[in-house]
Amino acid sequence: MITIPKALGFLVLSTVYFVSAAAVGGQEATKSVNCNKRSLQHVIDRSKPGTLIKVSGTCNELIDITTDNLTLDGRGKADISGAGIVSTLPLVRISGASNVTIKGFTIHNAPRNGLVVRRGGSAVITGNTISDNANNGILVHQSSSARVGSSRDNHALAGTPGSEGNVVENNGGDGIVIRTASSADMFHNIVRNNGLPANPSRGIFLEVGGSAFLSGNEITSNTDRGVHAATNASIRWSADAFHQEQNLIQLNGEGIVCRTGAAMSGNPQNFGVGNPGTGGTPHSDDTDISGTCAISGALGF
Repeated sequence: MITIPKALGFLVLSTVYFVSAAAVGGQEATKSVNCNKRSLQHVIDRSKPGTLIKVSGTCNELIDITTDNLTLDGRGKADISGAGIVSTLPLVRISGASNVTIKGFTIHNAPRNGLVVRRGGSAVITGNTISDNANNGILVHQSSSARVGSSRDNHALAGTPGSEGNVVENNGGDGIVIRTASSADMFHNIVRNNGLPANPSRGIFLEVGGSAFLSGNEITSNTDRGVHAATNASIRWSADAFHQEQNLIQLNGEGIVCRTGAAMSGNPQNFGVGNPGTGGTPHSDDTDISGTCAISGALGF
């Protein structure tokens, strides 16, 4: 029998421990939480950058993410619900954190906005249903950025198996808002039925230096404009070689509106058709492009 001196045994065990810790430290940590039993915010607050959090159940709480490189994956099984919550805060907010991914959730019944990226944050928002929130579905503002919808190699229609596109629907305010020097790339989302008769609202609204690239989206049946660019905002429509895909804009109060120093560029792959217009408006039901809207590229409107 070989006897290892106590001091040497401690050294050997310590070495093994530290090697194992280093190996774990080099991998992405994974956590699971069932919101029917435990708070998602509690887990987020105790997660380090790079953590993947797999979520199930109904998370009936306000969520604030301030840690970089977190991934929250609802896997199509998790809800984040604002039912019964009284607050002026967003239901889900990404506050200054970079490279946060939110995917596979139903985010609904917020007392105000559904999902907000703010204070210079950045996010990937894919495969979610964002619905029935009192105000806007998605808001990106305060010099933030987001990819909303599928990656370049996933062209599946939002809401179908395997799709990374979002369904943004039945919100009391606008579907998606980009403003205050913020930007978003939007691919293969369905943005529909946003706004109430007493509060006509837009599918996608850009203002105050907001910018967006739109490809392969369906923007339908919103009570006000389908897409509205105002106040020095800008829109690029499917202009690169990877995204020659049309955006369908129909059955909205109006189709595409560009004015107040805004700009649009792109190609003829985008079209608005069958937007009935709001009562008494003097302009076209599909497009309203004023002299202060800067146009470049073969838009085809």
